[in-house]
Amino acid sequence: MSQLLERFLRYAKVHTTSDPNSPTKPSTSCQWDLLRLLHSELEALQIPATCYDAGYVIAQIPATAGYEKVPRIALLAHVDTSPEAPGEKVSPCLHPNYDGKPIQLKGSILSPSDYPDLLRYVGHTLITSDGTTLLGADDKAGVAILMTLAAELQSKPELAHGPIALAFTTDEEVGRGLESFDESQLQATYAYTIDGGLEGEFEYECFHAASVRITATGHNVHPGSAYHTMRHALQSLIKLDYRLGYTHERPEVTQGREGFLHLCHMAGDVSSATAEYIIRDHDRQLLEERIACIREVAQQINEEPHAAQLAVEVSYQYRNMYDYIAPHPEVIEHAVAAYEAVGVKPIIQPIRGGTDGAVLSERGIPCPNIFTSGGNFHSIHEYCSLDAMERCLAIVTQLVRRYATSGALE
Repeated sequence: MSQLLERFLRYAKVHTTSDPNSPTKPSTSCQWDLLRLLHSELEALQIPATCYDAGYVIAQIPATAGYEKVPRIALLAHVDTSPEAPGEKVSPCLHPNYDGKPIQLKGSILSPSDYPDLLRYVGHTLITSDGTTLLGADDKAGVAILMTLAAELQSKPELAHGPIALAFTTDEEVGRGLESFDESQLQATYAYTIDGGLEGEFEYECFHAASVRITATGHNVHPGSAYHTMRHALQSLIKLDYRLGYTHERPEVTQGREGFLHLCHMAGDVSSATAEYIIRDHDRQLLEERIACIREVAQQINEEPHAAQLAVEVSYQYRNMYDYIAPHPEVIEHAVAAYEAVGVKPIIQPIRGGTDGAVLSERGIPCPNIFTSGGNFHSIHEYCSLDAMERCLAIVTQLVRRYATSGALE
């Protein structure tokens, strides 16, 4: 069994589900179990590492002698798994030389007819759960790849490299990955997240993101005497949602670079109600136009007779990381060259979401994302390819060597 596979199977069995409703950091105490395990393994490799109270581990791999002045790069992976599917008592299953046929799991079938991307991995060793939990390849595949890289760099002095920071974070799946994270501790000029995605994907562009909370304040009276008196909070929010053109800007009818408006939650009654939306677009101006549209429609409703009063609150979540990566083309060029050196054609496309890399890029460290392999993340049908994970490891190894051989970058 390869070191990479052994590490992944071991990490996948550690329960690390994050909790969107928890105020703590990490949001669940079980995430500490994997953080502490990684910290102890890094110490066993004689790599200086610190486990921080804010819920992350940073390790610093010293440069090979003569390469100390090469810009330090940081490589990041997150230890938590999504709360959207069970994540405890994961039982990974190996499927060597996958033949492209449906895979029988407990209680369900993983089939290419439902998930056509499975056919990309014919001939590979596929890894799934037993069908009762998610697998956790998002992002324990990334964790295993980085830990295997660390072990190989320590055991193979011929792999010359500059200084490297490794970071293992928590709560990425609930949007709090870099909350309380001190990026200055990385001491890095450039960074890459190693997180999810089909083999070949390389991403340095994502959505601009905002959330909107609309509070409706109504007036409730007995329905029998409500004429020209009742102001229905929940009905006013339903009216707003209808007028926003929700039929053609939903996530399920948009793709590629198309933005969307997504109603995540609506609840309430006649007296009071709330609606929560997320807004996404790769173009900042279009994002702002959607926000302006919500404000305008809400104001129109406020001015109508018998309507509840709507108050709009907007929170900006993250920005398109390309805005911060574009001035540093070398961070893209080195990665593309590493892909090509391994024989993997880069699939460059925007992320229809956000990453810790978007936050880190906005904080001043340009940070694209490199695939780990697999698909159906956050579900009991999650899978990954050992073969593609091995190529990702080869790409990251090429990447750190390329930074070393290129010397100081402009």
